[in-house]
Amino acid sequence: MGGHAAPRSHRSTVRGILRVHAVAGAASGSTSPPQPSRPKGKQPPRPPELPGLMHSASMTAYLATQGDLERLLLQWRQQHGPFFEFQVPGSPPVMVVADPEAIREVYEVLQYHKSPRYKDLLPILGSQSMVMSEGHTWKAQRDAFNPGFSSSFLKTALPGFISCTEHLVERLEAAAEQREVVQLHHLTVLTTLEVICKVGFGEDIDFLSAGRSGPLWTAFEGLGRHVAWFLDNVPLNWMKDLPWNVSKTQRMQQQLDSQLMAILVKRLQEMGISVDRQAAAALAGADVRTTLTTSSSSSDAECPFGDTDTGGEASAATEQMMLDSKDILMLAVKLCQKESVDGSLDLEMLLSQMKTFFAAGHDTTAGLLGWTMWYLCQHPQVERRLAAEVAAVLGSSSQPSYQQLSEMRYLNAVLKESLRVRPPVGLLARWGPEGSSLAGYDTSSKVLLVSPYVQHMDTQVWGPDAADFRPERWLEEGGPAQRVPPYSYMPFSRGPRNCIGAQFALLEAKTILAMMLQKFEFEYAGDKPEEVLMSVTAHPKFGVPLRVRRRAQPAAAAAAAAAAGAGL
Repeated sequence: MGGHAAPRSHRSTVRGILRVHAVAGAASGSTSPPQPSRPKGKQPPRPPELPGLMHSASMTAYLATQGDLERLLLQWRQQHGPFFEFQVPGSPPVMVVADPEAIREVYEVLQYHKSPRYKDLLPILGSQSMVMSEGHTWKAQRDAFNPGFSSSFLKTALPGFISCTEHLVERLEAAAEQREVVQLHHLTVLTTLEVICKVGFGEDIDFLSAGRSGPLWTAFEGLGRHVAWFLDNVPLNWMKDLPWNVSKTQRMQQQLDSQLMAILVKRLQEMGISVDRQAAAALAGADVRTTLTTSSSSSDAECPFGDTDTGGEASAATEQMMLDSKDILMLAVKLCQKESVDGSLDLEMLLSQMKTFFAAGHDTTAGLLGWTMWYLCQHPQVERRLAAEVAAVLGSSSQPSYQQLSEMRYLNAVLKESLRVRPPVGLLARWGPEGSSLAGYDTSSKVLLVSPYVQHMDTQVWGPDAADFRPERWLEEGGPAQRVPPYSYMPFSRGPRNCIGAQFALLEAKTILAMMLQKFEFEYAGDKPEEVLMSVTAHPKFGVPLRVRRRAQPAAAAAAAAAAGAGL
């Protein structure tokens, strides 16, 4: 079977279109920093449309019979070039930008703002989430949390990834013993939630044992479903502002905030930071800035503020701070506290980033793991080569080291290819300010839509097999994958506001896959191929049902590794 992503259901695709145009409609009220004055450009090509209906009729007909929105955008890109425009009644034009250099200009040079539609997600993300903040506020937040997502800190956090994955391995052991079919995506959701709580917040919660019954998960899932309903049903989106729905949103948000606030207060007290409990309780659902003071017995305030550029070299003081910090939250608190003039902390900001990382920190990784296992089941030769590499590198060790994971070049290639063929986020939108233009085209008051999927399927960049799942492309010296423009591969977005958790997600996925494939073989047990269910991110619609069998002992597998890998 080829590596094409399976077509998604018509209903979920229509929801995706509605979400795009909801972004377009809301974006008309957005503001961006003053931009250089430019002459108004020409209009980009538009696919055939009907008077009055614009592109709504043709899009609906295509989606009902042939595919999904991403595939339609890819088809239009092939027909009209890297710049084209479509529109539905009641929304501003949507200009699709598929030229890598033009996307770079939007993201890095012009740095156009996101749509204010993201504000609908604030109950889940938090009022000061770095997803929505701009300018100096965003820079300060990013600087505070960057070190916790750097490779230097993640090396020290690897034992946390491993301990959480061991719970998943135990669950798979039981499934193998009982010959049970597991919903892998469901299990990876629970595992990645456990990882973000342990490595991110320093809190041990065994979600796999509690399932979906724990108070934190119950609060998060309830609020998530409530918010997503209004996003998915755009014609009824206005109903979110009705008094009873506003009250319900606030009540459910407070339930989630209280769960995460309890973790935050506990961690701060462990650091010797006194907390006004009444103020903390009031903050759950209130727009309040709470100041926390450090007790005189705490030594954490003496830690200096250092280089916080993810991927760069941190200062010696910051490196030591990383070694002394048990989790990302603790490290961020130290950096925020030192950067503050009076040593105070913004409790609301910390809570917002916790909500953001809890929501976004597990979802894309769980999806990546689910889709990767689906592709491995459809390409057994890839699975055999990957299992052979894992066996050869790990041997009889059941806990991979950071160095061992770094040595697994084929594992890295498999994950990069999975992210290419099925990027977690299919559509990214910016807003063209009034009077703006791009590459000679008018972008004034338009949505600028970028599809990572379209970028990843460009045969001029990736070659004629762009649609195929073929990890070997990442290992071919001088091959297309070795000279891809940055904005032709963007599973974690690009530019200054790329995903802060990219390295975190990749290390987490490598750890989980290596430990799973060392011990188990998998077979897809679904009645039909997986489909894409787009709900902000691309979920496997059927949950990737798998049969689990124990693999041969690591020593025996390692002995066969050379033979298995030599012929591939």
